Amino acid sequence: MRTIAFEDVSDAVERLCIDCAYELPSDVTGALDAAMQSERNPRAREILGQLIENARIAREDRIPLCQDTGLAIVFVDLGADAVVALPKDRPGATLIDAIQEGVAAGYDKGLLRKSVVAEPLKDRKNTGTNTPAIVHLSMVPGDRLKISIMAKGGGCENKSAFRVFKPTQTREDVIDWVVDVVAKAGADACPPFVVGVGLGGNFEVSCLLAKKALLRGIGRYATQRTRLHAGREAGRRRAGVPLLRARLFRTRNAEARRDADGRRRSLPDGPPRSRSSSCRYRRRSRASVLPGGEDARIFDRRGGAADRPQR
Repeated sequence: MRTIAFEDVSDAVERLCIDCAYELPSDVTGALDAAMQSERNPRAREILGQLIENARIAREDRIPLCQDTGLAIVFVDLGADAVVALPKDRPGATLIDAIQEGVAAGYDKGLLRKSVVAEPLKDRKNTGTNTPAIVHLSMVPGDRLKISIMAKGGGCENKSAFRVFKPTQTREDVIDWVVDVVAKAGADACPPFVVGVGLGGNFEVSCLLAKKALLRGIGRYATQRTRLHAGREAGRRRAGVPLLRARLFRTRNAEARRDADGRRRSLPDGPPRSRSSSCRYRRRSRASVLPGGEDARIFDRRGGAADRPQR
């Protein structure tokens, strides 16, 4: 059994929140650069260049990529052979408390905007900490604690959609719906988009699958069934991706001609069906947290791993 300190978890989450806001993942910068190189419209090329330059300034000057630093969405994989050691003076504390404290510290020390309200209808008082974060906890084999954080801005989050299809409807009907949702999102969701699609399960499962799809690198598809999906094999699920990509491309081009006379890229991923999108910056970070006597292994923006000493 591996024991992980409460403080190691909160420290790792703190770092991830700051890195997530300051550093654009390399798969996103690569996609933006490739789009700029192939773009034929001068105005569209200029806009893509500005996005890339903004990402460079944020990384080098250690400032947020966007003023909307997002709601923290935290995915946690806790190994069955790992346990989090709680502080002796806080016997009632939990792993979730460590994560929430890390989010609060990250948003405070990183000078990130705090956008969470305690009650959404009446007083709408800001919590002042950007907590509570949304935490999804899964038990997995092994002795590691893996944490993935996504900073989800309000523009793209508010354009998410869900629909239940009839059993008689076809794959093309599903693709048509996804394309329509993306087209209607327009500028409100901060294009160019990365699109996550969840298919199967029930209401909450399909929505969670759509959100988890945004954690994968651009251009990567699932290579096996996810633990939440009990449907077809990955190869069959991927069969609709090229058609979806082509239809999204044609639809967004038609929309772009009306506003910028240029091409805009949509990069899809991927019964109840849910669609979730990320804005142009798709901010995310990952870490695997080890005991205090060892280094925390912090995942770089490419999704690989790089050793970084703990504080």
